[in-house]
Amino acid sequence: MKCELCGAQIKQGKKIMFMGAPVIVCDECAVNGRIIGDVREQVAEKKKQDNADKEISPATVLGEPEYEIVENFSHKIKDIREKKNLKQEDFAKHINEPVAYVKRIESGFVPPIAVIEKIEQFLNINLIKKRERVVLLKIDKSKDVLTLGDVVVIKKK
Repeated sequence: MKCELCGAQIKQGKKIMFMGAPVIVCDECAVNGRIIGDVREQVAEKKKQDNADKEISPATVLGEPEYEIVENFSHKIKDIREKKNLKQEDFAKHINEPVAYVKRIESGFVPPIAVIEKIEQFLNINLIKKRERVVLLKIDKSKDVLTLGDVVVIKKK
């Protein structure tokens, strides 16, 4: 198993809270967070096997959504609904959602992607667009894994 901060190979380490996220680190890096407990290699190997089949995009790893909402999302929906001479009640029936939910959406609430897709299909508009990702990272290519230490700058007190 590897330290998630520095990338060092470790047989046992510490689980710490680092910037609000639990991470497994070596004893040297454990001073950078609040220690939650000890971790042995068996636990980490099982976790590694569980995650081996999952494909993770860079956006998921870095916590960025892959899609973004267009500007004036709620206004666009309302304007097009009104141009089609639909009341909120009628629109809600067509997309199979409660009227109160439609009112929330038109006042700025962003619903889950499934609801957005229903709205897009019914109104024949695009409300989400694929996010263009620009990643400016200096990655140590001698390592086979990207660690937190590659992307986070630790400030010493």
